[in-house]
Amino acid sequence: MTDEKIIRDVISNIQLPEDVLAVDFSFSEDSTGMPAVWINLHVLEDLRPSTAKIRKLSRLMLHISQQLLDKNIESWPYVNLVTD
Repeated sequence: MTDEKIIRDVISNIQLPEDVLAVDFSFSEDSTGMPAVWINLHVLEDLRPSTAKIRKLSRLMLHISQQLLDKNIESWPYVNLVTD
């Protein structure tokens, strides 16, 4: 199974919070020259997010990374929040 398919499967099996409007990803090399996947979680800009919101999104980012690492993908997952 390709990294792209694994990523799509992992993301589709996670119930994303309503704060996440969209998800996209792209492949390239990271600063060390190793294969990487950049996963963007699109959220609305919030200049004063609550502690609960920060905690929820941080846990989500970690969960996605861990799921992908557990599936031994070839690319290192970098999960980011992107404001729309």
